[in-house]
Amino acid sequence: MPPENKNSDPFEELKWSDLQDWAGGKATAKGIKYQEEERVKEIKRTPEGSLVALVEGTSDYFTEIFLKDGKLSSVCTCPVGHDCKHGVAAVLEYLELAEQGEEVLIASEEDPFVARARQEYTGDEISALGEEESSARALREYLQRLTRTELIEILVTFAEKDTGLGKYLKERQTLSAENVEEIVGEVYSELDELLEEAGDFEYADYEMDVPDFLDVQVGLESLLDSGHPDELLDIGKELMDRYEKIADYDEEGEIGTKISFCMDVVFKALTRSSIPAHEKMLYMLEIELRDNYNILNEHGFWEKDFTPEEWRRFSESLKIKLKEAEKTENPLYDSLWQRDYAVDRLVYALEKSGLFEEVIPLCEKEAKKTGNYIRLVRVLLDSGKREKAEEWIYRGIKETREHETETAH
Repeated sequence: MPPENKNSDPFEELKWSDLQDWAGGKATAKGIKYQEEERVKEIKRTPEGSLVALVEGTSDYFTEIFLKDGKLSSVCTCPVGHDCKHGVAAVLEYLELAEQGEEVLIASEEDPFVARARQEYTGDEISALGEEESSARALREYLQRLTRTELIEILVTFAEKDTGLGKYLKERQTLSAENVEEIVGEVYSELDELLEEAGDFEYADYEMDVPDFLDVQVGLESLLDSGHPDELLDIGKELMDRYEKIADYDEEGEIGTKISFCMDVVFKALTRSSIPAHEKMLYMLEIELRDNYNILNEHGFWEKDFTPEEWRRFSESLKIKLKEAEKTENPLYDSLWQRDYAVDRLVYALEKSGLFEEVIPLCEKEAKKTGNYIRLVRVLLDSGKREKAEEWIYRGIKETREHETETAH
């Protein structure tokens, strides 16, 4: 990206790849559609250089987009919360206005539109954080002074008023009697009902009354807190598979957001499960490969302190799966992005296990197979093989030009 001067606008220097690297292919595609449908109702620049826009979706959403050191980021009042299609639509709208020579107003610091937008997505949470911490500390000190009988009475009374807590305690009671199958069955039944409701063409109130997954989340948390993490792993796969069937109805990603909260519990269960470390890695990879709609929240699983031997076992298992996928159909490796993502994980695993000599041959093979020359060039440059990297650059351009002229350009 060229250096910014006093008169330049860094947003106007953006490329398609910058948008896709920022928000991902799916959010970018949906953002294009939103901008074409003229859903960006108002847009301004702030004195700090960000963009603030009002974008029409299921509701009206405010989004603010930042560009720092060539990297895009955004926050939004939509269920996704950040780096979403509303931000993409706003950037595209801004670029179109700039191309047409239309002026985008720079708002003052007191501009009501900017103030309202920021209030919408920040609320009073930050300013109240200190008060909340103080309140929580005082409450903890109060509870510590109560007797066991008094605490039980408070819990029973509160459970009668709060359905979520009541369900959680009821399921903990069921689990104490070792009725794990009953809770698992309830979770599956709840899933069946909710996803049938969400995927029903006749569901007239869908956009206004999104099915509530709180009971599912409570059931998962009760299983986890009762020491049954392994039971959650199969449920996690079911959650992702079943969402795939109704994702097209979830235009604003509201159901996906609720499922992602359930998956956060599953990820906690994964770290506590009894399966070997390399199988935990395979599980996480399979979940990520099922995430065709980018609903999962960020997690730090791959930064955990696994041993080189555990990384090696994972890499060996993943090599077998990739080889099998070449011979037989596997829905987890069907698309180009899925295979590329799996190979990225394999490269990372080989490096973590110290098997550096396998990385370049793997990337060469995949470049010929899938056309991912960028990964190979980066690996070669990181290894100090500049001349070989240049050879593959020109080869990649030549090969790509035959099929995708614009990409090659």
